[in-house]
Formats: sequence, structure tokens, C-alpha cells
Amino acid sequence: MRVLFVISTVFNIGFCIQIVAEPALVISMTGGRTSGAARITALGHCLYFGLQFLCTGFWGKLSDRRGRKVVLLVSFCSDIVARCVLAALPSPAAFLFVSAFAGAFNAVLAALHAAATDVCEDRERLAHNFGLFGVAIGIAFVVGPGLGGFLFSINRRVPLLASAGCSTVALVLAVMMPETLSRVPQKESVLPDSLHCCLESEASPLRSLVVVTRKSKKLAWYLVPYVLIQVAISVQSIFLLYIMYRFEVSEVFIGAYLSVVGLSIAGWQGLGVRRLVPRVVSQRRGVTLGCVGLAFFFLTTALVPSAPMLYLSILTIPAHGLLDPCVRAVLANCLDDDDDADDPVQGSLNGATFAVRSAAQMASYPFAWLFAAGKKTFGPGGAALPFYVAALLGVLALFLFNVADDNDDKNEDAFRRYTGAKHLLGPTTPFAAARGLELQAYRRDDDEDDQDDVNNPVHHHRNNQNLVATLRSSQSGTAFV
Repeated sequence: MRVLFVISTVFNIGFCIQIVAEPALVISMTGGRTSGAARITALGHCLYFGLQFLCTGFWGKLSDRRGRKVVLLVSFCSDIVARCVLAALPSPAAFLFVSAFAGAFNAVLAALHAAATDVCEDRERLAHNFGLFGVAIGIAFVVGPGLGGFLFSINRRVPLLASAGCSTVALVLAVMMPETLSRVPQKESVLPDSLHCCLESEASPLRSLVVVTRKSKKLAWYLVPYVLIQVAISVQSIFLLYIMYRFEVSEVFIGAYLSVVGLSIAGWQGLGVRRLVPRVVSQRRGVTLGCVGLAFFFLTTALVPSAPMLYLSILTIPAHGLLDPCVRAVLANCLDDDDDADDPVQGSLNGATFAVRSAAQMASYPFAWLFAAGKKTFGPGGAALPFYVAALLGVLALFLFNVADDNDDKNEDAFRRYTGAKHLLGPTTPFAAARGLELQAYRRDDDEDDQDDVNNPVHHHRNNQNLVATLRSSQSGTAFV
């Protein structure tokens, strides 16, 4: 996990170096027009996330078949190429091309989260592992923006080259990293076999979603608020352009502000999330607090009258800093690779969820349109319209997550009732019925047939196969109550 943390930190430092210089670079490409820069930036993000939506399922499936390391190596190489091309050819066309290219090949986050799941022995501490990635982002925001602002003062292209250098360091670390997936097939021909197994229908994002939701019905309930959260977060694509336009701040102020935010995130993720979850705050309660904090963050950004008051948004970090590690832990805990040791699904889950995230964050272009329309209609204050919409989406995600959580609790209560049942009543929820019958039958089987398992294991294995077939057929509507 330490190696994953270092890789994530170095990669995110390169990303933070670039994001400080990117708004001014795009503005210079559009002749100094903020509205045009917002549209170009949002269109680039749409291409990036659109290609990620189409390709992340492939990378997730590949990581399950060939390991996380292969995906990390390909992603870092593509990132280096993309940033070097943009540094050599700073134009709107090059920016859009690089965005599409990076979106198609960048699966760093999905591979890192899948690797973190591989090395986590206790699923209740999964948010703890994911919280380390939040610490890495916080450290990157402390170091990257200030360094990016300084390098931008030297030359507009230098931050891009420095960012490519960070990706190169991450690539070297990934080469030395041991593989975290324990069930990687050992074959001489790696790439052709991987392409054959991954260029099938299961590697498409929609097919990956169907596969993982079939393994866990409750996962589908949690994906709906997850999509809304990602749509709300996509407004951050115009955040820097917004504060540059409304408050007329320089790159130095942006770097200082992002550094303070990063320091707060690193401290909270390191001391707060890792200590509180799961000791004090459960993973599900962390998602609830995170949605509230996210809504308050966007409202604070929209309502503050001056640039220094943007620092008030730091007060919301203890709440919305819980959101990402906790929501990813809730999704990951809906599946368990131990249920099917020969077919790991965490890579597919991360590929599917990151594909969903990419599709949701294509909403950055509508947010850019709201930014331009609000600025034209209502002046500087109207430019904050996208942040009001994002806050509303955060509240809606909170409501839907609690609905999904209540539904999950009802299913768990139903399982307990079915487990202790004695009589056949009639049809009810097929999934709950089959699950309750399965729990009851397996427990009875374990209690009564342990000795028979020792004396005649082959006969016992056949009985279990017949039992599983009977349980699956019970999904047509029969239940114990």
C-alpha cells in the first residue's frame, strides 16, 4: 500500500502542476476571452471523460485478467506523450486531441483503487486505504500549485514538461512495484491473449455494469446517487476560470489557495478519515456527511463576495473529505472476490464505476454553458449559477443514497427473517427469497453434515451442487418467512 501511495502522490503532483497553468494557457489560445476558454476547457473535458467512459471498462477487464501493473504502465506512458504533445503544440486543436488521447488511455485511478482493494484484508478498513489516496491528493495540492505557478512565470510550457516528468517518475515506480493481483495467469504471450479476452462484450462499460450489478443487486441502488455526485463534481472543471473571472485573481493567488486546500485535505484524510472510519463514523454515514459538505462547499463558492473569503470553503473539508473514500468503499463492499476466486471482479467494478464517473462528468460542458449564459445575463454574480445547480445535485444525491441505504437495511432484515423461517407462505421478493433460503440451507448443511463431509467428500460436494441449483431456481418467487 505504501508503494501505491507514493505512486499516487507523484502522479497527482504532476496533475496539480498542470491545472494551475491550464486556464491561462487556454485563455491565451482563445485570444483572452474567458467565455471561449470555458467552452474549450469544458469541451476538452467532455472528450476526455467521454473516451474514458468508452475505454475504462476495457482497462478494468484487462486489470482483472493481466494485473493492475500492466494498466498502470500503459496509462503513465500515454500521460507522458499527451503532455509533451501539448507543450510542443499549444493550440485549441492540440488541446482537444490531447484530451481525447489521454481519456482513452488513462486508467490510473481505476487501477490504483483496484490494487488497494487487492491488498486490503479487512473490507471494513477499505475506506482507510482509499483515504490514503485522499492524503496523496492533499499533498499534491500543497506542492503542485505553488510549483506550477512558479514554473508558469518562467514559461507557459514549462509546467507541462514538469508534469510529464512526474508521470515519468511514477512510471519508474510502477515498473518496480510488485503485482497486487494474486491470480494473474502466467503465460508467455501476454498482450495478444489479453486483447482477445478484453475486446469482448464484457469489456464495454454498459456490459461491465450489467455484470457487476448481477453479482450484487444492492450495487445498482448505490450507483444512482454516485452518478449525481459525479455530475455535481464536474462543475470543478470551470472552478479556476470562475474565480479568475469573478475576483480577477492571479495565478499566484490560485496557487496559494489550492496549496492551503491541499494541506487541509492531506491533514484531514490522514488524521480524520483514517482515524474516524470505521472507528467513529461508519462508511455509509461518511457518505451522508460528505454529500452535505459538498453542497455547502459549492454554496460557499457561489455566495462569497470576495476572493479572500474563498478560504471559508476550507471549513467544509472535514465533511466532504469523507465522501470519495467512503462512497468507493460502500461500492466495493457490495462485491466480494472471495465468492468467486477464479473470476475477480474488483477491477471490473472499478472500471465500470469510473466509466460511470466519466459519463457523469461530461456534464462539465452544460456547466460551462451556464457559466457563460449567467455571466452574460446577470453579470459577475450570474457566473456562479453552475455552483447553485451543483449544490442542489449534492442534496438530491444525499436523499437518494439514504433511500438506497434504507432499502439495503430492509433486505438485511428480510434475510434474517428468512433464515429463521420454518414454513412456506408464498411468493415474495425473488432476490431476498433466494438469499434467505440460501443462508438457511447452508447453515443447516454445515451443522448436520460436517462428519459426512469428512467421510464422503465427493458425495457432499454433489449434494452442495444440487442445493445451489435448487436455491437458484427458487428465485422464481418461492420464499421462506
